[in-house]
Amino acid sequence: MKVFGKIQRKIAFLREELFWRYWFTTKGISSAVPLDQLLDPNLPFPELLRPFAESLPHDVLKVLDVGAGPCTHIGRKHPSKTIEVTATDILASRYQKIMDGRKIVPPVQTVYADAEALTKTFPKKFFDMAVANNSLDHCATPFKAIQEMLEVVKTGGYVILRHRENEAVRAKYHGLHQWNFLLAEGKTILWSRHEKIDLSGAFATYATINIVPDPEHVIMVMRKMEEPAC
Repeated sequence: MKVFGKIQRKIAFLREELFWRYWFTTKGISSAVPLDQLLDPNLPFPELLRPFAESLPHDVLKVLDVGAGPCTHIGRKHPSKTIEVTATDILASRYQKIMDGRKIVPPVQTVYADAEALTKTFPKKFFDMAVANNSLDHCATPFKAIQEMLEVVKTGGYVILRHRENEAVRAKYHGLHQWNFLLAEGKTILWSRHEKIDLSGAFATYATINIVPDPEHVIMVMRKMEEPAC
């Protein structure tokens, strides 16, 4: 990344930190899931993820939340599975300072991991499921982050991406919002002002791919295969 780009990203990190400081001040009251719900240790496992979790044979599922922010949205309460959530974010230490100052203790503490270098933190084929919810559009290279998610997921496990459609456009490319997810002709497209990538085509040899219909989000579900398809 060029020097100017690195400076821009540092400024964007600061803006993200300021956003969360304000969010905690308001207790996330205007969010889809406010702070009091995220702090609930009995927060239910998300409906979106349930059918994929239930298709896996294991009773205990290791779930990775990539770009979780200060508090993961992935609840651990499931009627038949034991859910072990690992929440990660590149800004984890900053978030921890914010919460320490407010004496907030989340059910799952977010730990540091770079989405674009997950294999530096976790073993390959370690998780049953890796989830990115409105987070990869913040990455410098989200395609690399998706590759890393597939690396740390077990064979037969899932990588689930859920992002608001064209979020960078909505945000006018301010802050960390530099990439967009778009659904076009049944394909998931990752694009920026400088590049366009057909994710469905790029990962077709490594995973079976399904799109979950949603009016506002692009939801791409990949189930990892053992070997690239011929």
